[in-house]
Parts: sequence; structure tokens; C-alpha cells
Amino acid sequence: MVEVEVIHSSDNLHIYNDDRHLKIYAGPGAGKTHLLIENIKKLVQHSTKLQSGFRKLLCITYTNVAADEIRNRLGTLNQYVVVSTIHSFLNEFVIKPNQLQLKEIIKENFGLIIDKEQKLSSVQEGFSTLSGHKKEEIHQYFELHYPEIKTEQYLELSRTKMTEVQVCITSLNAATNSANEKISLEYDTKKMDLTLAFAIKDYVWNVAGRLSFDEILYFSYTILEKYQLSTHLIRCEFPYILIDEYQDTNPIQNKIVKVLSEKECIVTVIGDVAQSIYSFQGADYR
Repeated sequence: MVEVEVIHSSDNLHIYNDDRHLKIYAGPGAGKTHLLIENIKKLVQHSTKLQSGFRKLLCITYTNVAADEIRNRLGTLNQYVVVSTIHSFLNEFVIKPNQLQLKEIIKENFGLIIDKEQKLSSVQEGFSTLSGHKKEEIHQYFELHYPEIKTEQYLELSRTKMTEVQVCITSLNAATNSANEKISLEYDTKKMDLTLAFAIKDYVWNVAGRLSFDEILYFSYTILEKYQLSTHLIRCEFPYILIDEYQDTNPIQNKIVKVLSEKECIVTVIGDVAQSIYSFQGADYR
């Protein structure tokens, strides 16, 4: 990526470029959001790639509040722009349109068959993957589909503990891993064995139809790596991707951006080295 240093000066706010990736370092008070808005305006005004009603500019930020602020400041230009958090974008444009591919990945990697009528999507913020599902219903599912599991193994297991069973992205969330490496489930080995963990995941995916936030990242990356047509369609729809607060992007999110930027799609990222708040989850400004 081309690195561009941005200083707090009105003469340096318009860095619109139509054919190269940009990485922008901006310190506190440098007007990052203003820079972002101004460059979106320039792209909408000058780019021939956005003249079609089908193609839009994608703006990724890290909170719903920030997304709302950007939408408010864009005003009528929102018709040319999709402003979203990374998870919401992946859920709407990768997970939902690629249900067949998603279910094939689940079958290949975890040996679970998801009903063809089931629609899988992201858990809502503030809810768990088992919200709205009673323990009795989950137990009945185990009795019917996993009679080999003894009742006492799950009878006292809380729903909270069940929701902790999810795809482990720790190894993938590292610079050296790839989508082809074996991914497993993570769970409390003191409370359950692997068979029960898979039974819980089967219920969450097959009945609740919910994916955790980490699973949205994992399955989206795997779909984009494995199915070129799905990736191509996103690149066609979004010829430009602008990402705010990029210092808080963790490795797997960065890999997703790299896949999209390999062809056709121009990426601009804006970040502040001094303000990373997600280093605990692997975020690294580099």
C-alpha cells in the first residue's frame, strides 16, 4: 500500500485518487472523519465507476454510532455509499447471499449438515446465539438427535456456557495462517466433551440459525478465499472501500480486506497509531 502522511491542514484534506490504494496515518485532532467525508464526496463527484446505480462506495467504521454520524454528514450522498461496521457488512453482503457456500463449508470443516431451509445470519448486538431458546427445547433436540449423550452431561449446563461454544479463530487470527488450515471448536473442556460441543453447535446453527461475531469473520473470510465468484461480485458492487479507525483492525479482518483489494477494488484506510483500543484482540496498526 502507498503510505500517505496527513497533517492537520486544509490544503491536505483532498487526497482523492482513483487508481491506487492509500494508507493514511493521522494523529489526534487531525480531522480524520472530515478527511473521510471529503474524499467520499470527491469519489462520488469524479469517479466514473460510481455512475451506475448498481455500484456504490463502501465505508467501514467500527461502531454503529460512528456509522450513524458519517451517514448524517453525507446527507443526500448516502444513495451512493454503504456505511457499515465490518460485521454488518459481512453479514449482509457475504453471509446472507452465500448460504449454500456457507453450509458447504460447515459440512466440510465440521461435519454438520445444515437444513437447506435454514437461513444463517449474525447474532444481534446485545443478544446471544441462544436468545429466545429455552433449555428444555435444547435438551429435547439432544435427546432426539444425540441419544448417545447422557442427560447428566448437559442437564445443569447453562445457556451462557452453551453459547461459549464457537469456532476458534485464534490460529486464523494470525499473520501466518490461511483459510485452508484446520479450524476447530473452542469450548470449556471441564464442562463438556467434543461430542456435546458439536451437538450444541448443531443446535445453534441448525435451529437458532445464528453465527457469533467471530464466526462471521471466519466464514466470510473462508467464503471469499474459496469462492472466487462471490468475491468478484462484491468487488464489482464496491469499487472503492474506505476504512476508518484502521489501527483497530485485527489480523483476520485485515486478511478479508486484502482479499477484496487484490483486484478491481481500490482501498483507502485511515488510522491513528496512538489510539488503538483493540490490541487485546490482535489489532496492530502495521
